Amino acid sequence: MFKGIIANPNVAPHIRQNIKALLIRKMMYKFYTSFYYHRQYPLAILISLLSKHLKKKISRRSLDELPYQLIKGKPFLELIRTTSSKIVNAKITDAVWEISEHSFDNWVSKKLNNNIDFVFVCEHSSLQTLIKAKSIGIKSFYEQPSVHHTMFTKIIAEQFEIYPQLVNNTIKLTYDEKSKKRNLRRDKELALADFIICNSSFTKTSLVLAGIKKEKIITIPLGFPEAKSINKIKKNDKFIFMYAGNLTMNKGIHILLEAWNEIHFEIDEVELHLYGSFFLPNFLKDNSPKNVHFLGNIPHNDLIEVYGKANVFVNPTLADGFGMVIAEAMANGLPVIASNNSAGPDLIEDFLNGMLVDAGDKENLKEKMIWCYENQNELAEMGLNAKEKAKTYTWANYRNVLAEAINFRLSND
Repeated sequence: MFKGIIANPNVAPHIRQNIKALLIRKMMYKFYTSFYYHRQYPLAILISLLSKHLKKKISRRSLDELPYQLIKGKPFLELIRTTSSKIVNAKITDAVWEISEHSFDNWVSKKLNNNIDFVFVCEHSSLQTLIKAKSIGIKSFYEQPSVHHTMFTKIIAEQFEIYPQLVNNTIKLTYDEKSKKRNLRRDKELALADFIICNSSFTKTSLVLAGIKKEKIITIPLGFPEAKSINKIKKNDKFIFMYAGNLTMNKGIHILLEAWNEIHFEIDEVELHLYGSFFLPNFLKDNSPKNVHFLGNIPHNDLIEVYGKANVFVNPTLADGFGMVIAEAMANGLPVIASNNSAGPDLIEDFLNGMLVDAGDKENLKEKMIWCYENQNELAEMGLNAKEKAKTYTWANYRNVLAEAINFRLSND
């Protein structure tokens, strides 16, 4: 039986699924991360005692379902980064993040030993670990959750040309000299990794176009959340388009707002609800009509309820490795208009269980949004089909496919 480690400074939901995939197959040796919550972890217990607010906040990083003895944390730089994000500017927080990533990588690299058959690492925080793994004959699986940086940079540069008025300090961080240096680090990691795991056909295409060999790439879409059995909630007689996630240029929010302003939906009948942090120039928000509502971040449990009150989810992203909100919306019976530059083409059959649009194509987006409003009976049927689609590929399916893929590559080495 092969044994390996997962090393990731994050504890996002899909990472927990990666851990469970190996645990179920008895392939897990250790999970290395930064800060996490566990009812047996002394630091987490201490923080919880200090403040109910902090307890609620850190519980989002909960690993309670995992055996405590398998988890190893390096928490302090991550705690500093989280704190700094609230009290200092974006550049300082960004610098702390980079230091913490490198420190985490160096720490994990020193944990590798001959008891381990493989490592499962993630982008930007694994260069030294990959070097060490290769030097002692340990196979490596490298998770690539986002599109390759060459495609991302090209897309952003095109948007700068079209919308120079949208450039701000936050956006500049995506293409400054420090960003270029980080991308060189990512390129070294990709070259060293034996196998690269990505979660959409779009991401795979971006890797191949960047010169990565196809035989190294394993494409495994993330699982749909559990499909809800409750009936769709009808809030009122308004028709609601919604989006959830960061409101940024690369998510195509500026194009969505521009399209909305040109459609001229009836103010009293149709609304656009946007959930998430706003990282675009404020004039976009200030110049929006009164039927556009910027609702900020909300807890994930509340977001599930919001899905039930909307009519359509719009995801106009220009570059998403996957786009988990697409799967969440579909699992809740909400039809999605999804950009081709995401997992949309892997999950959606156009006009059957959702709709696809060409990324950055404002006219195409307008056409699909107008169709939704004018064909509400067909749209409702589309939502039912979306929920049925969500039942066909669950997180359990994802875990099984992931474990099989790793086992197969190790067995055929």
